[in-house]
Amino acid sequence: MKIAVLTRNARTYHAVEQSLVHDGLVCHRFTDDLQLVRELRRDGFDLLILDGDGTDLSGHPVFFWRDCHSHHRVPVIVTASFADRRGISSAFEIGADDVVSLPIQHHELAVRARIAIRRSSRLDTSSERLELAGYALDKRAGEVTRGSESIRLTSREFAIAWLFFSKPGEFFSRKQLAAAIWGSSAEIANRTLEQHIYKMRKKLSLADGSSVQLRTVYSLGYKLEIHDVRAASNTSVRACADSPVINPDLQPAPTPAPTLSNVLAFDAQRVRLSASPHREEAVTG
Repeated sequence: MKIAVLTRNARTYHAVEQSLVHDGLVCHRFTDDLQLVRELRRDGFDLLILDGDGTDLSGHPVFFWRDCHSHHRVPVIVTASFADRRGISSAFEIGADDVVSLPIQHHELAVRARIAIRRSSRLDTSSERLELAGYALDKRAGEVTRGSESIRLTSREFAIAWLFFSKPGEFFSRKQLAAAIWGSSAEIANRTLEQHIYKMRKKLSLADGSSVQLRTVYSLGYKLEIHDVRAASNTSVRACADSPVINPDLQPAPTPAPTLSNVLAFDAQRVRLSASPHREEAVTG
């Protein structure tokens, strides 16, 4: 069995290798994220071990690659000097199948590696299919259907579609997409990335005006947005229905604008009343 170990620390790699060599597990060391992703595209591994010490693994291209490609789900063990429960929980939340605290205990890592590999072969295949807003994506078949229509995508177009549909509303930078899909830098994959995004968006009808839209975010990346057109339409109808109906025939006649003569006559009357000693009788009589 082949194990990929991603670490820049030679001591950590040596400890991992010594833990697994007696169980017949062959380790291959990688020191660069993109190098590992490129190798994953060409060759399969039974287990990935990521060194998380001093490294932010959130948004790691290895997890993106594993999520959006149709190959079998390679288990991932994260090793790190976990300070508390929060660090361990965070490793599981970003996609780790298991964690091992540093310094490595040889027997512990060997047992956990075997269990992770065995468990991955019995995973529920329901995670290989997802449905969202009328679209159905089947990772094993690499196909997308919308209603009764089957939409043909290339393997990379499908990988991009799966990434966005599995995380609607989440922003993905060009750098993340280039690393996850091509295993290269954004500068190298930029033109190819734009072409694949354009074709995938057109095939799946994800342009502006659709209920499901793939939006460009300030030319820095993309995100999938879901718009419930029917809900918006119903809201408009309800708003119109709840508004009072105005019948002009039942409205009071508008008050005429005062004229200059009326204003002068009123002022003169007010002056006479205030000057009269019998003002009350004049007013009430």
